[in-house]
Amino acid sequence: MKQVEIIGVVGAGTMGMGICEVAAANGMQVLVFDVNTEFAEESFEAMKNRLKKRVIKGKISESQAASTTAAIKVVNSLKALMPCDLVVEAIVEKIDVKIQLFQELEDIVSESTLLATNTSSISITAIAAGMSDASRLFGLHFFNPAPVMKLVEIISGLSTDKNHLETAKKLCQSWNKVPVMAQSTPGFIVNRVARSFYGESMKLLQEQLADINHIDAVLTECAGFRMGPFTLMDLIGIDINFAVSHSVYNAFFGDPRFRPSLLQGEMVQANRLGRKTGRGFYDYAEGSKNTKPAYQESDVTVDKLVVPEHENNFSALFSHFDCDFRLWEGDKVIIDGCQILPCAGLTATQIESDTNFPTCLVDLSFDHQRCKCVNLAFGPAVNN
Repeated sequence: MKQVEIIGVVGAGTMGMGICEVAAANGMQVLVFDVNTEFAEESFEAMKNRLKKRVIKGKISESQAASTTAAIKVVNSLKALMPCDLVVEAIVEKIDVKIQLFQELEDIVSESTLLATNTSSISITAIAAGMSDASRLFGLHFFNPAPVMKLVEIISGLSTDKNHLETAKKLCQSWNKVPVMAQSTPGFIVNRVARSFYGESMKLLQEQLADINHIDAVLTECAGFRMGPFTLMDLIGIDINFAVSHSVYNAFFGDPRFRPSLLQGEMVQANRLGRKTGRGFYDYAEGSKNTKPAYQESDVTVDKLVVPEHENNFSALFSHFDCDFRLWEGDKVIIDGCQILPCAGLTATQIESDTNFPTCLVDLSFDHQRCKCVNLAFGPAVNN
């Protein structure tokens, strides 16, 4: 296995500097290059400030912050990356730009230097096709914010040297990351799965079925995600998310499941890209106040409650309701003549047409007992 001690990072954006921090915090010497040297210096200073805040909060020591920053150096040319044992690219998601970069790097670094791309979705095989030695390239896909997120996808192209993948795996493990091996398919693992997470949320918004606060709240407080899709898109950058959506959509030859959102495209054109521009789906300007989700409560009294005799995770929600008349029977929860069912794919309207029974659906949750909120959908036969 190749010994990795000096790491080069091309691209000083959020992800690039995050990778720099991860490597430097784990004892590596890091050289970072960006075509805009002034931007690279500003990004480095911003990283220093973040480390200072972490020291104040007691998350790291002053010596840890000092050693991390001391290990990183901003360089003003690609040629300065010559001594690197590994170079990670974290630039714009455009295949032609990436191909050109790796062609230049091949002429600069040693033949034994590992070359990796942090691309979110572009084919490793396609990028490597422009290189003299396609076996050198592999994907090393971190997630934002890189210093915090444990997962790293290690992606193999058709020609990637398996020894390079093993070296990358051991390196990530030494950084206390969790590496997962993936093949070079559109979106790899995470971004392919995530297209529905973002795409379906955008459809709900476009169809005016719910607002961003409602959708984010349901997916965090009910479904258990740490961040809702709109908060996460603002953090990642709506332009980056939109570019990944296009990449996956095109790579799957226009499969409608992955079609990018028109509304997201509008956000990009308006330069409402999220936190980095001060406004995205939410407003991040100083002093701004974003609307919080409006939870609806009811003080309506229940006259009759039917709960299945054999309690399960769902029916247990209704076992402790204050009710003057309760029956323990059957296999459904029924409140004053309205059946309460967990969502199973059909709409409440469809179920009512089949059963001729007023219906309320409760969205699925990883844990109905502990979730902070539930999302309800009523059929037209339910009496307000």
